[in-house]
Amino acid sequence: MNRSGNGKGEKLAYAYHLQQLVRTSFVTGNNETIIKANFTKAARAFEECSRLPQAATCYENINMFREAGELYSESNIFGDAACYYREAADMLNRSVDDDENTIDATQYLLRLCRINVLKEIITDFTSLSTMQELNRLQTKADKSISKIIIQTELSKSLMEESRLYIFYLNKNLSKVYECRQFFMKNQVLSTEIIAIIMWLQIPSPSEINIKYWDERLQCLLRLCNLAFLYIATQKNDDITKILKEFMDIFFGKIQNPQKLKISFYNPLYYLMDIKHKNEAITDSWMICDVDVVYQSITKFLITYIYDRISKVGQDGKDNPNKLARLQYTVVRQLDVLYRHGLLCKEFLDLQNWWAENLVECHIRYQSLYTSCPEVTYMALANLPIHVRDGLINEAYKKRLFNKSKNANDFDVMLKYMLVIQQLHDKTVIEEFNREMSKTKVLAHPNDLTVGFEYYCGNYQAIPVGRYLSQFFSFLYNNKVISAIISSKSFINYALINIKQVNLVSSESLGDLTSLVEFTTSLIFAVGQKYCDLCLPRAYLINYFESFTAKPLIPDRYTYSRKNYLSAINNTIDQVQQLLDLLFCKEQDYLTIILRLIRLLILIGLNESKFEQNILNLFKQFISKYEIFSTKIKKYLKEDDFTHLEIILHNDLKEKCCDSLVFVHHQCISQSKFAFIKKNGIKSLKYNSIEEFRFSLRKIISSVTEIPEDKLALLDSLVES
Repeated sequence: MNRSGNGKGEKLAYAYHLQQLVRTSFVTGNNETIIKANFTKAARAFEECSRLPQAATCYENINMFREAGELYSESNIFGDAACYYREAADMLNRSVDDDENTIDATQYLLRLCRINVLKEIITDFTSLSTMQELNRLQTKADKSISKIIIQTELSKSLMEESRLYIFYLNKNLSKVYECRQFFMKNQVLSTEIIAIIMWLQIPSPSEINIKYWDERLQCLLRLCNLAFLYIATQKNDDITKILKEFMDIFFGKIQNPQKLKISFYNPLYYLMDIKHKNEAITDSWMICDVDVVYQSITKFLITYIYDRISKVGQDGKDNPNKLARLQYTVVRQLDVLYRHGLLCKEFLDLQNWWAENLVECHIRYQSLYTSCPEVTYMALANLPIHVRDGLINEAYKKRLFNKSKNANDFDVMLKYMLVIQQLHDKTVIEEFNREMSKTKVLAHPNDLTVGFEYYCGNYQAIPVGRYLSQFFSFLYNNKVISAIISSKSFINYALINIKQVNLVSSESLGDLTSLVEFTTSLIFAVGQKYCDLCLPRAYLINYFESFTAKPLIPDRYTYSRKNYLSAINNTIDQVQQLLDLLFCKEQDYLTIILRLIRLLILIGLNESKFEQNILNLFKQFISKYEIFSTKIKKYLKEDDFTHLEIILHNDLKEKCCDSLVFVHHQCISQSKFAFIKKNGIKSLKYNSIEEFRFSLRKIISSVTEIPEDKLALLDSLVES
């Protein structure tokens, strides 16, 4: 430079030479006075060359923060220093003379708070010094905020963020959650994300209640919704906004969106691969491409979300009946990471466990309270599309066809077909029907195994499960009588071979009872040209609304009077046969016994011809078995059917979980129930499927509008 006459270049080269010498002096062991003098000399050399940021860096190295701050301020890049050095932020705070400077100082201090929190989370290490530093920074930020004269949306947001950090320090879950709601309401996404992460970091209370668990799941779901927009990025305005918000979490205002400076103090530095840590380094900064930063942030989000979802998935098993739908929805969020090749399949077991739990809580009948039809209706109707599809494809479609290869396992068939019915998946039903229609050749007629029956002679066999698949298939085609015949064939075979076909647990027998209830209600529907029947609200929701309402419309074949009575009589025989099996273990099957007795009462209500038969049957049960349950005795000892109707209605509407409903087509001039004392029983009148569903929704809307955390309280009613 000297020889070429480039004076400016010579001075700049000399300044860098001095800086290199002083850094070498650290290694050679020079004393502190010499090191400080050399750094000061290098800083002044940079100042002479108008390289103020480099000069400020020299001052920072020897803790001359006032001089460094003045140079950053002069260079109009004071924010870079204030974001990472408390002393620099302090100096700006002391030099303020208006609201604008005060707000800037507050933002820098709060960014330091954020960096401390993120560092703790990313490194998974909490130290007393870090918490003390966070406390000092928050206190300074609070004092800075108090100087602001004119209140604006920005100043209110800064005030709330300052409160957020003090609440976090105090591990105050409810207050941190309130802050998170404030930022969500005001669309301050970057701070909302931080608030969610901080809330999730606070240890769970010793006694976990529904409200806390609902908030935890909602926070995780919200974090997933925001983070996945960043991880699975696509170009549109919303995504651009999300990208900026996530960058703001770690960087604040970005000058160059393609090249980013990362301080060694930035917690993102800990997430970077070693190869990226060898990027160009300028003073205390590392210069990185935006793609490298994107990968590092993505790495943090994936790890954090996976760990938190896995934890709630495991911890939630302690109270599996609470918020089962929301819990399953959260666990299914891992699908997004898996589809983008960011996770292996190890999480599938967790998802399958919660899928099974969702079925047990909301689809398989457990009790009048825990299986409230409105809860089931809401739980399934509100499933996001991808979660619903996941429930069908992963948990049931695959399992149904894998396990249905055992034609003698009616437990599996009933369970999964009832699930698919609730989820309105016609495709799976058709596939299952094709699977159950496959025949096999028998070497000898005696080779017929349980679960099969002869087909076209004695040398071919076909699964009995085809009757179950045909039941649903016929219903989709509005062939109601054919569906009833198929169902009864399946039920008859199941009752004769009940142990061999694996119908021994209370859950599987409950599924069989559901099929009997469904079939019986269909018999009532096609027993006359225009429907005029009395059913529990649960039947209408679980069987007609959730599957198909066509059997209630007069454009279908109906039974002749003779065949109608014969079908009902056969149902009574099936119910009696099942009750004879269950009364021997009353305590194990109490819920199912109650359902079957109530079904017999419904038969008498809808067809008075059988009232006396049913009363005689009740007397037979009383004399034949030693009954312990007072509820069962209350039904069996009653000899007046009018009183039985009142008892049934009162029991069903207990705790608002169910009720009787009179259902009749408008074409009927006078319902056969017109002379029955109403006792608060609601009527549902209709002319079309649309009117039926509209009228039914008016009955169920008051329950389905209850927030899920309140609705989950129904789970505990059975214990009271």
